[in-house]
Amino acid sequence: MSAYKLLFRILVKHEYYSGSPAGDLEFLPTHACEKIMNNSGLILKKEAEGISMFFDETRTEALTLYAADPFDPLLLNFKVYSKNPLFENFTGLPSFTQKNILFFNSEKALLEPILPFLTRSDKVIRPLCVISIHFGAESGSLFNSRSYYLKFPVRKTFWKYYLLGKYTKETLSIVDLDNKIIFTQKDNALIPGNRKALVFESDKPIPLTQMPLCRFQLKKQTATISRILVKRLPVASPNQTNKRMNKENKKEYVSEIFINP
Repeated sequence: MSAYKLLFRILVKHEYYSGSPAGDLEFLPTHACEKIMNNSGLILKKEAEGISMFFDETRTEALTLYAADPFDPLLLNFKVYSKNPLFENFTGLPSFTQKNILFFNSEKALLEPILPFLTRSDKVIRPLCVISIHFGAESGSLFNSRSYYLKFPVRKTFWKYYLLGKYTKETLSIVDLDNKIIFTQKDNALIPGNRKALVFESDKPIPLTQMPLCRFQLKKQTATISRILVKRLPVASPNQTNKRMNKENKKEYVSEIFINP
């Protein structure tokens, strides 16, 4: 009876999620990787936090021969697809061209030419990234189990609140109860429907998170008192993210949040 042991696992980390992000990702081995898996008796298993690859203890010879080839290093490549259409909105990924894709290997992360890994169908549904697990002489014992971490940075955006209706007639302020973010009132805006809006924007970009962490209040200011109008303002959503160019002609991201009384 075959006994399977862990060869390696890939664990996904992302600061946006309150739990594991792996459920939003799909890992597909390339055709070359599938061939090696079939010839070597490797089994790929989806886990709660990523994927795990197992080897058959009774079939180690083929994998050993692959790893010993000095002219064709043993590489197990995977294409990673996002099942969440907003994944790139809340993830701080670099900008891509049609010929480049984010490429992770077990030693470093690079932006590499896309063509060696992708098939014709991938041009229709583009992968999020490609992962390459390398087994070389410097990688240590072939059958020592190892863990790799695929870490995605969270998108940070400037939060821009648009206050509508009767709020436009008040003297207002937005206050951070944790005293980390300062909101400054900007010029009034006209939004579709020719409606006036008071505009407040954060002084620095704020990480987007699945569970609300920020505690912003809307307050009415008078000469003598400050009264709370909204105890906890809604937080930014990934589907409200837009790009703009700043004064230094650099790209930055803005989350627009509309508040009606």
